[in-house]
Amino acid sequence: SHFLQKVVADVRDMRRQLAGTGCQVTMSFLLREPVAQCVSFYRYYIHKMQVAKAEVRPTVKGPEAWGETILDWAAAVSDIQLRELLGDRCTSQLREPRWQVSQEGGQVVRGAE
Repeated sequence: SHFLQKVVADVRDMRRQLAGTGCQVTMSFLLREPVAQCVSFYRYYIHKMQVAKAEVRPTVKGPEAWGETILDWAAAVSDIQLRELLGDRCTSQLREPRWQVSQEGGQVVRGAE
């Protein structure tokens, strides 16, 4: 899992680097109420990408890449907290467009996930 391979490994490395300095390295994971977490993540990271003008960066911005609404986006990225802890998608990856888009004949077209 991402947590074991990346996070725990990073903590072990940090403990080794700080050994003998008197610093103690600890680890924690905050779980939030799932709907509140999803809404907060959406408002902070995703909404601005949905409403951005697609012509600025057509492969990254706009509803074609991010979904039309919070429901459209959230249906494609369920279990955000579990993905961060156990899955292969950390927070930065969840801030990537959900759908691939391309320009065809001057139109932005949604492709595969």
